[in-house]
Amino acid sequence: MDFLNDFIFDNSIRHYVLAAGIIVVAFLAKKFLSQRLASFIYSIFQKNWSALNKADFTKFTVKPISWFLFAVISIFTLDKLNFPSAWNIKLYGHELAHIMDRLGVILLVIFFTWLVTSLIDFISLLLEEKAKLTKDKSDDQLIVFFRDFLKVLAGIAGFLLLLKLGFHQNIGNLLT
Repeated sequence: MDFLNDFIFDNSIRHYVLAAGIIVVAFLAKKFLSQRLASFIYSIFQKNWSALNKADFTKFTVKPISWFLFAVISIFTLDKLNFPSAWNIKLYGHELAHIMDRLGVILLVIFFTWLVTSLIDFISLLLEEKAKLTKDKSDDQLIVFFRDFLKVLAGIAGFLLLLKLGFHQNIGNLLT
């Protein structure tokens, strides 16, 4: 087992095996973890929303939660490895290590935005179910309008976060 202490690209084989093991376990367990987290969130929401359907909630939230959790675990795990000095090259004036860091942040922002838009879809489904109980049809159209409006706002916020956190751009002028 001495070969586990050998170094390749500034990391020991033991660290590579550990990182790969964590990522594989995270990939295999992402559905289980996301279902448990969705059940926990469902139990919190159910206290306030009596018409909450667990099947609908899990349909909208399990996939985005699973990919978000997998991305978080993978990025944090890969961040613990030393970036190889042999790969210390520049692309368009930026070091490859910096580009990889920014790529991880971009992926987190994208998965988080997907999660938020899925939650908006679910909440709008709940409100649509309540609106069907009334005779007035204007509230049905209002819910669809606000769902789309909030999804656009979430998309714009995700894009601004992407610019700010992923590309270190000043978004103050865009906000004004």
